[in-house]
Amino acid sequence: MWSRCLLLSVFVSSASAENHRGVWFWGSTTLPGGGSSPFGSSVVVGDGTAEDETVAFFTSHDVKRVYGSYQNRPVSEPSVIAAWNAKLDAAGVNSQILIDGNAVNDPAEITSILGKITNRLINFNNSQPAA
Repeated sequence: MWSRCLLLSVFVSSASAENHRGVWFWGSTTLPGGGSSPFGSSVVVGDGTAEDETVAFFTSHDVKRVYGSYQNRPVSEPSVIAAWNAKLDAAGVNSQILIDGNAVNDPAEITSILGKITNRLINFNNSQPAA
C-alpha cells in the first residue's frame, strides 16, 4: 500500500512540475529607464543568432505558446516570419499572431482589423507551402 502511495506521489509531483507557459512577444518594448529593449520581435526575428537564443530561452522556461506582434512583416517579409514559425514549431512552441485594435465599435477600426487579419494571417498562411 505504501509503495503505491509513494509511486503516486512521485508521479503527481513529476506531472505537476511540467509547465505550459505562454509569452506575449511584442515588436518592441521600452525598458524601465526609457531605452529600447533588444528582445522585441522586430530585433530578434530575422537574426539567426538572436532567434536561436530566444527559442532556447523559451524552451528552457517551458514556453509552449508565443503570441507574437510582427507588425506588417507577414506581408513585407513572409519568408522571415515563416522561417521563425518553423523554428518555433521545431522546438515544440505554438506560434500565434497578435493584431492590434481595440475600438471594435468604430467601423474604421473594424475595417482596419479585418484588413490585418486578411493580409497578415489568412493571406500569409495561404502563401506558405503545406506542412
